[in-house]
Amino acid sequence: MKIFDGHTDIMADVVTRRKLGEKNVVKTHHLHKLKKGGVEGANFVLWMDPEASDWEDVKQGITLIHDELRDSPDVFHPIKDMQDFACDKNNDKIDIILGMEGLAAMGPSIERMEWLYEQGVRCASLTWNEANALATGISGDPQRGLTDDGVQVLKTMDKLGILLDVSHLNETSFWEVAGMATKPFMASHSNAYTLCEHPRNLKDEQLLAIKDSGGLVGVNAVADFLHPDQPDIMHFIQQVDYMVELLGIDHVALGFDFCDFLHLDQQKEPEEQHVTTSLETSMDIQNVIEKLAEKGYSHEDMVKLTKENFVRVYRHHLK
Repeated sequence: MKIFDGHTDIMADVVTRRKLGEKNVVKTHHLHKLKKGGVEGANFVLWMDPEASDWEDVKQGITLIHDELRDSPDVFHPIKDMQDFACDKNNDKIDIILGMEGLAAMGPSIERMEWLYEQGVRCASLTWNEANALATGISGDPQRGLTDDGVQVLKTMDKLGILLDVSHLNETSFWEVAGMATKPFMASHSNAYTLCEHPRNLKDEQLLAIKDSGGLVGVNAVADFLHPDQPDIMHFIQQVDYMVELLGIDHVALGFDFCDFLHLDQQKEPEEQHVTTSLETSMDIQNVIEKLAEKGYSHEDMVKLTKENFVRVYRHHLK
């Protein structure tokens, strides 16, 4: 089954490698994994360290991403509007929706938000985990929420047609977003706190608020968000089951957030890394499809989980 992955950080790797002079990074390092996993599209987000990056870094990163797209026209099918989603590609290109994971480097500038839209950005989160000029992530002051500038940026995103991702917001920011939302929003890569009490996961009331907006939640495969000790693919399936029961099939999707290429903990040996057994990279995605089929999910249900729920939500934002 073909998959739309709600969250991948591959573009961070693209930017890092292209700065070192590499070209065709996705072809060389990622395409074989994506193809084996059946990935035909994804939210390809750009993450940059909010404490070490400024606006010039963001502009350079976006430029390098566009260089990558131009160098591999046989690989990518950029999505900027609903016509792009609807067209029959008749090829093996991967749908790419360009996104930003955190807007710390942008600051309160509406003009910079408009520039990102012109560059093809169609989804964004206000923060990563930090508190910034717009909002507060999970590592910030629990009492701090959106700023006045953050409210204006949200209104600009709404006007332009950029889908908001709330995955990293703290609860205060989350509820302020929910209170002012006029269109569906998403948590592209978050899990249920009820099953795994990690601060990145969402409580039932938050999940239901996303449903009430018409939005969706993409279930995350990161080990720490699934189980504190021995996470495996069945913990991922449990998250899917729980959210489908709580929210209904129309509001759940897959946002794997694979980190195998990011080398997040260089001090540990590979065998010591905390990984999700049988769901470590995009090559393992079809294992999820097999498990869902074994649990009795219908083909129609899995089409919604694997792509159509994302298409439905984007329909409220893309021109």
